[in-house]
Amino acid sequence: MGRSSLFGLLKVGVSLACLYAVWRLFAPANWAGMLAGADMVLVAGALGMLTLGQIASGLRHWAILCALNRRIPAPEVVGMAFTGTLFNQILPSGLGGDVIRALHFRTRCGWRRSIGGVAIDRAAGLGFNLATVLLLMPVYLALPLPPGLKLLVALLAAAPVAGLAVVLMLARSRRARALLPRMLRPALIGVLYVRRLLAPRRFALLALPLLGGLLPYVACFGLLGESLGADLPWVDYLAVVPLVFVAQQFPLSIGGWGVREGAAAMLFPIVGMDAGTALLASGLFGAALVVTSAPGLVLWWTRPAGSPIARA
Repeated sequence: MGRSSLFGLLKVGVSLACLYAVWRLFAPANWAGMLAGADMVLVAGALGMLTLGQIASGLRHWAILCALNRRIPAPEVVGMAFTGTLFNQILPSGLGGDVIRALHFRTRCGWRRSIGGVAIDRAAGLGFNLATVLLLMPVYLALPLPPGLKLLVALLAAAPVAGLAVVLMLARSRRARALLPRMLRPALIGVLYVRRLLAPRRFALLALPLLGGLLPYVACFGLLGESLGADLPWVDYLAVVPLVFVAQQFPLSIGGWGVREGAAAMLFPIVGMDAGTALLASGLFGAALVVTSAPGLVLWWTRPAGSPIARA
C-alpha cells in the first residue's frame, strides 16, 4: 500500500473518530425529533444560499484564470467548481476535486497555470476567511474566550496574511529571489501570479466572488441553525462560522468532516447556541454541500471521452 493510500485511510479514520467522539459528547437526546421538526422553508433557503456560494466560488476560479491570461467560459469553470467540491467532500484525499480541476484545465492552460490557478483559488478562499477573522478580532476579544484561545485565533489569522505580504515584497526583488534555494524558486511562480491578481482592475474582478464565496456559506449555516430553533443574531453566525471554516481547512480529515462538527459544537455555545444544535447544524451543512454539488457528478459522467480526465 502506497503512502498516499495510507494517508487517505488515516483521514478516513480521523473523520470517523472525530464524528464518533463529538456525537457521544454533544448529540442531543431528541436529535431525531429536532431533525424531523426542522423548518423546511429555512432548509430550502440554506440550499439556495449554498448553491449561490458554490457559483461564486467557481467565478472566483474563473477570475483567477482570467488574471493568468487564460479566457475559459465562466459556465465551464463554475461547473468544474461543483465537481471539485463534490469530490473534495467524498474522496479520502480531500484534494481529489482539486486534482480533477487541474486535469480538466491543463490542455487549455498548461500544467503551470492549471495547477497554479487551482492552488491560488484554494489559497484565496482560505486567505479571505483568515482576513475576515482578522477583521473580526475586536468581536472575538469581547467574547468570553480564554486568553490563550484569543491569542491563537489572532496568530492563525495574522501570521499567514503577514507572511504573504512579506513574500510578495521579497518576490519583487531579483536579488532576494536569487538568494532562495533552487528547490524553493518554483514556489515563486505562484507568488508572482498572486501579484498579478493584486493589480487594481484584476482584484476588482476577484473581490465580488471572494465576498460571495463566504457570505452565502455563512447564511447557509445560519439558516440551518435557525431551522433547528437556535434563534441567534446573524452577527453571531458571522463571528463564529469563519472560525469553523478555518478549522475544517486543516488537512486532517475528509472534506473537514468531524473537525467541522467538533469546532461548531465547541465554539457556538460561546454565543449561546446549544452544542447539540451546533453539531446537527454542522452535519446538515456537510450534507448540504454534497447535495448542492451533486450536479458536478453529472458533469463528471457526461465529460467527453477524449477529455484529459478520461485519458488520465
